Formats: sequence, structure tokens, C-alpha cells
Amino acid sequence: MFDEYDRFAFMDRGFSFRPGKGKLEDERHVLSWDHPHFRKDSMARNYFWNDGTVRVGGREYCGLTASPCFQSGEMTCLSCHSLHNSDPNDQLAPRMDGNEACLQCHEDLRSRISEHTHHSADSTGSLCYNCHMPHTSYALFKAIRSHRIVSPSVRLGADRPNACNQCHGDRKISWTADYLEKWYGQKPERPDGETDDASVARTVLNLLKGNAAQRAVAAWTVGWRPMRDTSGPAWQAPFLAPLLNDPYPTVRFVASRSLRTLPGFEDFDYDFMGADVHRADAVDRVIKTWSGRFRSPQPDMPELLIRDGRLDLARWNAIRSKRDDSPVYLPE
Repeated sequence: MFDEYDRFAFMDRGFSFRPGKGKLEDERHVLSWDHPHFRKDSMARNYFWNDGTVRVGGREYCGLTASPCFQSGEMTCLSCHSLHNSDPNDQLAPRMDGNEACLQCHEDLRSRISEHTHHSADSTGSLCYNCHMPHTSYALFKAIRSHRIVSPSVRLGADRPNACNQCHGDRKISWTADYLEKWYGQKPERPDGETDDASVARTVLNLLKGNAAQRAVAAWTVGWRPMRDTSGPAWQAPFLAPLLNDPYPTVRFVASRSLRTLPGFEDFDYDFMGADVHRADAVDRVIKTWSGRFRSPQPDMPELLIRDGRLDLARWNAIRSKRDDSPVYLPE
């Protein structure tokens, strides 16, 4: 921990440890949400979602140390990773790119995966990583897997994206809460009354009114194959559209890349560093193109802002107007 915390000295000179001088374990710096210095430091808080989960790349060890598998078990980085016996991409040891990574310890679940996940054994819903290490950290123009290994849950006010809704992007958070209670006996919090959370899909809300970190992660997620396969590829475009004119260039880039994974937008002409007028025009072109193609399976789908078979632009604009524009710095 940063027992004698001097953030600026650390940023300037890095670790104070030098080989042959002192012990490495005395110089190890682990970012922790619970550390009093971080509670008081607005810059340091940028490393975390508001539930204490690390949200940036390069801090995977910090996430691991906050995991029950590390705190109560014997898990280390080398449980799954190998420096030399691995593909350079992710540096995962052989067979660690799937459920074997977890089953090497949780052997009792090997013969009852579907019973545990309530999904088909060969589906993305039965891949341990997707539920317990979802893509909720940001790095390198994409979302990457969180290394804080926890179970999905619903907490109102938490800004970290929910694992379930990263595949089921067209569902409300109350839908997620219902299944967590039904399947796992949780007692999740639920939104009240006529709030946006009670009536609109969680991913839609993250795209339209989330903070910049939420928008970047959600923009990547809607281009992720498991979400498109699970919730369909037809509804996302009008919620990516406003991100093409987002204040943050990174959000614009990620959104445009995901947009081009959707049917009808593969060759969409857009420059994320283009002039304001170009970006504003791109938003309008996406809405117009999508409106001409989209056919709603139901007349009203309020969770996706569909009314009378069309996008409810009044509601779309109303939710957009609530966007969280507080400054975000992601020090990956």
C-alpha cells in the first residue's frame, strides 16, 4: 500500500525500489479503493468504479488482490498466465482461455456447468470469465476483462457495468435482478417507479447518459460478438449515434468501430477526428439510415425507446440531456 503516499513523486520517479537495496515486498504498491489516501485524492479515484473495482488496464494485480480467489484461496497471476509458454496476446497459459482456468480449483462444478450457470454448457453464458471477469476495465481503445473476480450483482447507484447486461444489452436492470434472485437467491436492489432505470435497458442508459468511462465501455460492448448474438444486432445504432459527436475522441473512436459491426453500417463514412459539422452530420445520418431499415418486432419496446414501431426521439433526447459530463481521466 502507499503508506507514505506521494502521488506526484511516484508519477515522476516510479517505484523507489532498486535491486540490492531493501526488500521488494516493502516497496510493493497496490492501488486500493479502501486506502485513506485514495479516498481523498480525486485523481486517484479515477482508477476505480464507485464500487471500488479497478476500471483501467495495467492494474490487473490490484483487481486480483480484491478477489476472494486471492484473499481466501491460493490464486496468483501464474495460476492462469505464463510468460514464456503462452501466446503473446494475453499471455494465457495453455487451456487457460476457457473454463479450465476456473475448474482447476472449482473442480466440483466441472460436471454441472449448466446447473450452475443456467445457460447451455457450450454457450457464452457458461463461460466463467463472462460472468465473473466481465469486460469492465478500459484500456487500449477497448474494454478488457476485470481481474476482480466476483459474482454478478445489482446495486443501484453503482456505475460499473453489470456482467449480465454485457450480453443481454437489450434488458433492464430489473430483469437482471429478477434472474439473480430466481437462480441464485440474491436479494438485489431494484429501481423504483418511473425512473429511467425502471423502464430502459441498462446498456442504453450507459450509452446515452453515462459518464465517459461508462460510454466507452458500453460502446465497445455493443460491438462485442456475444452481445450481438444474444440480444440481436438491429437495435444498437441509434444509441451509438450520439457518441459519434462525444466530447472524448476515444469514445467517438470506439463507438464508430462498433457501429461498423452492425448490419448496414459496415462501410459507414466517418472520421472520429473530423470537424464538428462532420460529426454532427454523422449522428443524423445514423438515425436516418437506421430508421429506414429497422423493423420493430413489437409496436412498443420501451426498454429500447421504441414507440409505435419507431424510435421515440423525445425520450431519446430527454435521456441524452441527462448525460454525466463530469470530467473523467483513465490513467491506464
